[in-house]
Amino acid sequence: MKIRKNSWLVLAGTAAMALAACGGPKSQSLTVCLASEPQSLDPALNSAVDGATMLVHLDSGLYRYQKKGNALELTLDLAEEISKAQAEVIDHEPDGDGWKEVKYPNGTRYTVKLRKGIKWSDGSAITADDFIYSWNRASGASLGGDYCYMFEQIADGVAHETDDEAYPSLALKKVDDSTFTFDVMVDVPFMDQLLAFPTYFPVQKAAIDANDKEEAGTWATNPSTFVSCGAYKMSAWEHNSYITLVKNPNYWDAKNIKLDKITFALSDDDNAMLASYKSGEYQMIDSVPNEQIDTLKKDFPNEFVIAGQMGTYYISFNVNSTVFSKAANEADRAKVRRALGLFIDREYIVKEIGKAGQIPANAFVSAGLSDPAGGEFVDHNGAKRDGSGYYKKGENDADYKANVDEAVALLKEVGYAYDEAQKKFTDFPAFKYLYNTSSGHQAIAENVRDTLARYGITVNLENQDWSQFLQTRKEGNYDVARNGWVADYDDPSSYLTMWTTVSGNNDCQFGRGAHKDAAIYEADLNNNGTIEDNEKNLTWAQSYDVLMNNAAKETDANKRFQILHAAEDVLMSTGAICPIYYYTDIYMLKSNVEGFFSSPLGYKFFMYCNVK
Repeated sequence: MKIRKNSWLVLAGTAAMALAACGGPKSQSLTVCLASEPQSLDPALNSAVDGATMLVHLDSGLYRYQKKGNALELTLDLAEEISKAQAEVIDHEPDGDGWKEVKYPNGTRYTVKLRKGIKWSDGSAITADDFIYSWNRASGASLGGDYCYMFEQIADGVAHETDDEAYPSLALKKVDDSTFTFDVMVDVPFMDQLLAFPTYFPVQKAAIDANDKEEAGTWATNPSTFVSCGAYKMSAWEHNSYITLVKNPNYWDAKNIKLDKITFALSDDDNAMLASYKSGEYQMIDSVPNEQIDTLKKDFPNEFVIAGQMGTYYISFNVNSTVFSKAANEADRAKVRRALGLFIDREYIVKEIGKAGQIPANAFVSAGLSDPAGGEFVDHNGAKRDGSGYYKKGENDADYKANVDEAVALLKEVGYAYDEAQKKFTDFPAFKYLYNTSSGHQAIAENVRDTLARYGITVNLENQDWSQFLQTRKEGNYDVARNGWVADYDDPSSYLTMWTTVSGNNDCQFGRGAHKDAAIYEADLNNNGTIEDNEKNLTWAQSYDVLMNNAAKETDANKRFQILHAAEDVLMSTGAICPIYYYTDIYMLKSNVEGFFSSPLGYKFFMYCNVK
């Protein structure tokens, strides 16, 4: 049957005001500022929301997001038709040091038929070979992209991302130049959303072969070598200043793209962004100075927007850091990390710093994701599955005091000295807290520093620009860092798969280095609600990785979500994930811009805008 469409409530819109136009139709353009220099605009290497927003304008996938009335809908983009049917699917799965063949008699085979005549921005044809090449490249071990795990849903995805010499391809097959198939082991409820995700976008092999001889992604750093397949093509990139996109006449739906030019100004200076917005140079900004939020709400009631977003602001700990030296083993380090998280006053942060309707978080998977058991996933989180999470949110004085009392007890248990009269620790080691440039991130970092100082704990703040910050976390060259995650698709696995050992987004370094051998975890691998003796004292690979693999293969929705809840239990037991709040999306948009929309996944869409 034809693949279903997926609709969400649109949580952001636009206001429209009319201005008289003189002469003939004017060229339509916008200058917007989302963030500073993107780390990469190679779809297989980008892992940031700002880069993804640029990519949904430059490139296209099999599906695209469009606004339909008050809903955000997935519609076919480069594909003319996508169908699926039951098929026997063969996958190769880990077996000791090798791989074993596993057959799935009730697997699913997708058949993709591309639109006729679709072209790259250079005028050459887009074919099935382009998708097969691009998906194999993005998912392969040799590229090492952060999102290679996104293809684990496809047969041989795990084998390919681990050992692409032995398994050089996913389960993809070309039928003809405009048709290809791919196999999945079980029906994936969010497959359509994956097919709209930038990592699944095609890239041109010729452009990569010609330019990536020394470093992957080089082709995507220069307008002269950036070959795109979306609504726009790149005309200029003045690094650390701006990126300019112009309408791509070779895009199959170019006639319906209204905006002729988009300039993405590159900055992480909130004050400069706001000044440029007020002067009229920028028509949209995605960040504002934290201390001016209250004033902006009052002065720009029709332009200051607070929209819903599925995401979590959190602090991540590097599990291989040795800064907490008195904690001699991983179990004690987990107690230290949990204690530090319990000291944080989330209620103060959302009310006095966030000021935009953020909700204090007591779990990693955010609000907004539905659960087949009813309600949302967060309604069933925590050990009791009652939505109480993994600690008290601290929404009142008694709850915050209970958190602090537990934190003090945990650190004393590990062996840190506590002065009962001063109510401070006297020998806790100082550590660095890393954050990227932003007045909001800085305000939260300073609050964390000042809060912990009240208990005798010294935090030294370190700031890095966005690209450097992403790389530092990825490489594990930090102790404690600011972090944030916005869902890639509407399913809890978007938050949980990223922490598997091989994931490129595993900033905490779970299952790597010294942490690889820490056999301290318990996991309900049998999914029966109890922990058996053989489900104790497991490593990360034996516990968390197995749970996520089990969830990917489970066909019963309720059982699958039980496994995902069990995975979050293990994740939160590490203390290495310290959720602060569930996101809202703050931005400013000029009232004479119509046709703009955004997604709870963080994307901003400008291609259908009119400037009045």
